[in-house]
Amino acid sequence: MTLPMTADPVVTFPYTSARLYEKFVFATIKGGVPTIAGNPQFITNPEVLADKNVSRPASLHGLQGPTHQYQFNNYPLQGGANNGYPIAYLAKTVALLNNSGNATITHPLGRSGYGGDPHPVDQQFNVFMLNAADQAGVNALTSEASWLARNGSADVFIIGNEVNVRKWNYIQWQNGVSWDYYVDQYADAFRVMYNAIKSQNAGAEVLICIDQCWDRNRDADRYNYIDGKDFCDKFNAIISAGGNIDWGISIHPHPVPLTNAKFWETGSYERAQIDSNKMITIENLSVVVNYLSQPQFLAPDGSRRYMIDSEQGLVNTQGDAVQGAAIAAAYESARRNGLSQIIFLGDNHGPGLDYTMIGQAAAVYNSFGTPQEAAYMEWAKSVIGISDWSQVLR
Repeated sequence: MTLPMTADPVVTFPYTSARLYEKFVFATIKGGVPTIAGNPQFITNPEVLADKNVSRPASLHGLQGPTHQYQFNNYPLQGGANNGYPIAYLAKTVALLNNSGNATITHPLGRSGYGGDPHPVDQQFNVFMLNAADQAGVNALTSEASWLARNGSADVFIIGNEVNVRKWNYIQWQNGVSWDYYVDQYADAFRVMYNAIKSQNAGAEVLICIDQCWDRNRDADRYNYIDGKDFCDKFNAIISAGGNIDWGISIHPHPVPLTNAKFWETGSYERAQIDSNKMITIENLSVVVNYLSQPQFLAPDGSRRYMIDSEQGLVNTQGDAVQGAAIAAAYESARRNGLSQIIFLGDNHGPGLDYTMIGQAAAVYNSFGTPQEAAYMEWAKSVIGISDWSQVLR
């Protein structure tokens, strides 16, 4: 398509689903050679094609678990339809993961697995980087994401898990691979899945996910993870350059260490990590909220981005009173920081990491949103030894 030279060029063309995953760019003739002018742009309003408009879950709190009885679960992508899972399996909030069951949706640098990686990851979880590096991968990802958004019960979709950590989104660290490359490849996959989901359900939320390592700058782990803050900086720059969209963020602000629900009493090293904002827990969640409130990170409509805590683990190994008080504090932290959702782990993850809610802890959780909530919240403050939540939360 050609148009007259102007300082403010405008071009129109039919908007169909076929254009959802294409880039568009202006070009001019310079010295007889077609030359790109400006940054290539993606479609940024896929929601105008959607027939469905189902918004985010109404409940602030929920449980994460393996069945449809919970508000959150993981969904293993396979590249087509619903992979044999009954549609009731889908919760309201799902994390879309690649467990390498389909090589097409696995990034080319992950298809050979872990062997021979010159910089191996410290753990192997069989969860791989999504593939938007070739057309077959794009077709498979968008086909399945579209189907889920159109037919499923989920309206909050998390693309990957703790994507600032390579072992959860694995690719081989070969020549030319860097964190810039890693984030770029994830951003491409996120973009096409965002467009696939939003073109089916205009009210859906599509999120990235980071862990609690926010600004540690630990050189010793440089091939295993990138700080959440650095990941967000790189991801936002890539998305903004290609056309800003309404992405959101999920964070996992677990206690430091994971085995200590009694966050108000912790070791000096752990306390220093939290107080200096190197790591994010429920205590300093406002650091990320304030970060996302900066002008360069705002959503296209000027609002702060949709944010949830999709994995909050608080163990029961220190007793139900400690667990219950910590659950109350986490709930209050999410509420006062304007998160749209907090999802608690509710099952046993192995030695020292039993998150099953017991006794008083279950009673605290079940009180949320009921007339009994205020009394349980006061009880929790007495267990912690505070008179106001601002003494432990910011």
